[in-house]
Amino acid sequence: MIWSPIIVTSQGRQQEDGRIDQSTIYGQPPIVGGSLSNEDLDPEKNIFHALSNFALDKGRKKIFTRIASKKYVVPEGLDLSANSAKLVIDRTKIIT
Repeated sequence: MIWSPIIVTSQGRQQEDGRIDQSTIYGQPPIVGGSLSNEDLDPEKNIFHALSNFALDKGRKKIFTRIASKKYVVPEGLDLSANSAKLVIDRTKIIT
């Protein structure tokens, strides 16, 4: 299984000199929910990447990838992460 929901935040945009321009985040939500793209969730690509850490011959990797990709599970992520971000933002408004 690969977890597809993501929650991100920003500190600003890094400038060429290495400083962070925090003005780029003014007016933006403190956190944002999203989901990995379909390309990031490609079962065969992820399995191949995971297996690259092991000294397996090409044939075994191919067989394992074929079998494992049939069992691959990707949960729906956008709703979960968007709702989580909204919950945190709403809760912050109540506390402050």
